[in-house]
Amino acid sequence: MAVSICAFNSTELTNQELIDDGLNLFVDWELSDMFSDLLLSRDIATGEEPGELDQIARVVNVDVETIYQMSNYWDREQEVEHLSRLNSETDKAKQLEIIQKNNNSLVGNIEKVDETIRMLEIGILRTDNLETLLTKSNAEYYNNNLYFSTENKPYQSSLLNDIIKIKEFIEFVKPLDADTVYFKFKTVY
Repeated sequence: MAVSICAFNSTELTNQELIDDGLNLFVDWELSDMFSDLLLSRDIATGEEPGELDQIARVVNVDVETIYQMSNYWDREQEVEHLSRLNSETDKAKQLEIIQKNNNSLVGNIEKVDETIRMLEIGILRTDNLETLLTKSNAEYYNNNLYFSTENKPYQSSLLNDIIKIKEFIEFVKPLDADTVYFKFKTVY
């Protein structure tokens, strides 16, 4: 499953024409498949240790809850698809309420995400041999330590490169008046 980081300006959420046209999505940058797995590892950790992102957070002393919360945003496309699977209007109304509550909790999160990502980057860069400090929560996803290596190789999929890409994305969308960032998961066929 692929993951992208997306952004919008929340003031545009009140403009129905922009919502209908889907113009509130500024940009959509792809992150590595391993980053998608990292986000999902909290929910699928099979051992006693938490998922790798939680372990990294503990090692570098950074609260990453803001990063996990970015996975809870439902854009219009996901909302319509999800609600179309429900049969009763009561169920749709309940789900819509949950979706709106999740979405509203993320609006305006860009500064908090920016701060968290920058602290995470600094913590990772200061940690020697990060890959050796982690217990694999799900060996199926992480068959090597290269992803967690702190070597910054431009064309190698790594946690550090994904963090840098998120930081650069935020720097790019802020001047466009973006105030909210979130992750969008996409099924790859």
